[in-house]
Parts: sequence; structure tokens; C-alpha cells
Amino acid sequence: MSNPRNAATIEEQPDASVKEPLQAELQQLETCLETPFVPGELEGWIGAVLEAWERLEQPFRSRFGEDHPQQFEEIAEADPELLTQVKHLREGDARVMERFRELQQRIRRLSPSVSRAEPDEKLVDDDLERLVDDGLAFVIETRKQEVATRTWLSEAFDRVRGAVD
Repeated sequence: MSNPRNAATIEEQPDASVKEPLQAELQQLETCLETPFVPGELEGWIGAVLEAWERLEQPFRSRFGEDHPQQFEEIAEADPELLTQVKHLREGDARVMERFRELQQRIRRLSPSVSRAEPDEKLVDDDLERLVDDGLAFVIETRKQEVATRTWLSEAFDRVRGAVD
């Protein structure tokens, strides 16, 4: 039976124990962001987030700076009818990359602020809550962009053209 949304079925999913680097680092960042703030341990919390972010940087830049542009070219060459989708994919990548830069600056700016606020952690609570919300939104947006790119790449090569029964 055909999958009408072209989403991967359970059988098509890669082995969960062997995650590719970008997905593994997104998972680690997500876990750090979802970890609650413990009074007196904010410095450790922001340190873990910063470390996860730094580990994410290389696979993120590789995927969005090198792999995706090449895949977009492959889609356009394989199926010129998908040029509109390629345009949307490029726009989506630009948004995700901009969000990456913004969050990276915020994390690096917040890290020393947390250290200074240690005696009165309430001073940074709102900033940290926004960082968590925006960081988790970034993780989701990045994953969605990955799925969209894989879907249209697959579609470019596997799409049935012509009259449909």
C-alpha cells in the first residue's frame, strides 16, 4: 500500500540505535533544554546547554551549509517541476540558519549572565524560559526542514509522472 504523505513507515526508519550526527546532537540539545532549572545549579544547566550547542554546530553547518544546497540542486536537476518546492526548501533553510545564529548569540550572551546572577537567579528566569521555548522551537523547525528535504529529494527521483489510473 502506498503511503500518501510520503512519510517514512516504521520499517523505513533507520535503526534508532545508530543516529546520524545532526539528529543525535539535536536530541542532546533538546534533552538539555527540557531539563528543569534547579536552584543553585543554573551555571551547570547553561554550561550543559552551551556544550550541547557547540557539539551541534559542526553537524548543523555541514548539513545546512553543504548537504542541503547540493540536495536542492539534485532535486532541481532530477525534476524541474519541483523548482517551486526547491525555492521553499531554500527559504526554510535560510530561516533555520538565521534562527541558529540568533540562538547561538543568545546562549553565549546568557552564559556569563547566569554566573553573575547566581545569588539571585530570578533575574535571569525570564531570559532562560524564552531560551528554552525558542531552543525547542528551533529543534522542531530543524527536524521539519530535514524531513521536508528528504521527502522532496525522494520525490524528485521516485515520483510517478504522467497519467494516473
